[in-house]
Amino acid sequence: VALNGQCFFSSGLNYVVYNAMVESVSLLGAPAETPVAMTVYGEGFPYPGLSGAFCRFRAIGTENADRLDQTRSATTTSTTELEVDTPAGQVPGQWEIRCMLNGVD
Repeated sequence: VALNGQCFFSSGLNYVVYNAMVESVSLLGAPAETPVAMTVYGEGFPYPGLSGAFCRFRAIGTENADRLDQTRSATTTSTTELEVDTPAGQVPGQWEIRCMLNGVD
């Protein structure tokens, strides 16, 4: 840490940087009136997971895209898998899914 950008000193804190990458997604059915389990496969997921992980589901190319924007909590089950339930009662179509693993970004 440096208060003036020149004189650095140890803050006593450790920082960990995760470089997660998504490779594929698997649904146990199609989004319907009830939430459906979805598994996100990839690498570099923090495990055991950080608190506050979530996925944001947003409809693409729909008039009501803002209304069809929901966030669901997620859980990392390993360094290569993330589990999340899809929002219930969504319309068919294309969806953008963003997973935030630290509860902030």
